Amino acid sequence: MDVKVLVAAHKNYAMPKDDLYLPVFVGKELHPDVNQTFQGDNTGDNISTKNPTYNELTAIYWGWKNLDVDAMGLVHYRRYLSMNHRKSLDSVLSKEQAVSLLSNHDIILPPKRRYFIESNESHYLHAHHHEPFEVMRRVIADKYPDYLPSFEKVMKRTWAHMFNMFVMKNNR
Repeated sequence: MDVKVLVAAHKNYAMPKDDLYLPVFVGKELHPDVNQTFQGDNTGDNISTKNPTYNELTAIYWGWKNLDVDAMGLVHYRRYLSMNHRKSLDSVLSKEQAVSLLSNHDIILPPKRRYFIESNESHYLHAHHHEPFEVMRRVIADKYPDYLPSFEKVMKRTWAHMFNMFVMKNNR
């Protein structure tokens, strides 16, 4: 199984040695001189210039459009998936572990983060501007009304898999 985990980075940083990982400099089109060693998110089909709005998702968009793999993931230059609780580049999820997990599962996620006194919605609104959230809710209601009950259900939950971190099988 061919698996790649993109490591979203916006500055130079040490990376895992395992060839599972592909460092991707996000927003490369906006900062062409910052890093010359990581893959830029500004080649092929890309949305690199939208990085200030879409954050690390410009890396996953780049991977989706430009890589031909059986499974792809996303992590961050200082936050990785791991099978243990050690915090070092030597203890991150290995290619062997990823392939083994994906032989029985479609997706690898970090543990759930649980909020005991607030919902996903209230957590988001405490940390971000309210208007984009309300616009998103209106767009879902207007254009994709069948998805609104699922959106509301997730927003009322007191747990979530956070940080845009995952490895997923490609179902093309």
